[in-house]
Amino acid sequence: MAKSARDLASKLNWPCLRTPPIGGKGSLFVAGRELPVDLTAVEWLDHDEFRRQLAIEAGEVPDPPRPPDKLPGFAYLPNFITAEEEDELLQHIDDAEWSTELKRRVQHYGWRYDYGQRQIDESMRLGELPFWADKIAKRLVAKGLVAELPDQVIVNEYCGKQGISPHVDQPKSFAEPVATVSLLESWGMKFRRRGGEEKTEKTLERRSVAVLSGDARYKWTHEIPSRKTERVDGKRIPRERRISLTFRKSRIQEDATSNSPAR
Repeated sequence: MAKSARDLASKLNWPCLRTPPIGGKGSLFVAGRELPVDLTAVEWLDHDEFRRQLAIEAGEVPDPPRPPDKLPGFAYLPNFITAEEEDELLQHIDDAEWSTELKRRVQHYGWRYDYGQRQIDESMRLGELPFWADKIAKRLVAKGLVAELPDQVIVNEYCGKQGISPHVDQPKSFAEPVATVSLLESWGMKFRRRGGEEKTEKTLERRSVAVLSGDARYKWTHEIPSRKTERVDGKRIPRERRISLTFRKSRIQEDATSNSPAR
């Protein structure tokens, strides 16, 4: 049973395998004689952590956001939506009309974004978010991932080698943070510090949400690299199709409020 549990934890990369801080060459004394030996550290299973991971997998306790490493302002939550919710979202998205103004297909909700002018204005208001997008937007608020209810969603479809070039979501049009939910496949998102050499890549897993605020929102660009494959569990897997839903809060109403006369 213990071996099966260790194998499962190793396969799923659960953080419940521990390695004693020993290893290398040492000595063993037998009947007063010193015998040289090689010491090997053997992994052991943290049973409390293993039970917690089982509970997370069963949906009994929430899976906490993974802490960022070298990218301040980046928050990440795997399994943000369920498989059933993913299927429902895909059905609504694929039943809707796609825009082909870019190399990749897109859909706009709440506000239409002008890619040429790189902005939105009051004439681009499309109305309220559809119920399926509003449900996800409210969950972002409920989980404390965003403070204000997003009022704009862009759906992006990436097929095969398609990607998106390095960019920062227009700060004059949209507040922070920006949240992206990934559907269908797990692809990498690359980040580069603006004006510097630093870069890092994060895997945005299927059904996860990634949230950019602070430095990650303004001081780092993000992109989906154009490539044929993604590394999954140590193997290169051909890309097929990924859908992303990016939730943002427009600054239009914020600007209108700040420019209104005092009462």
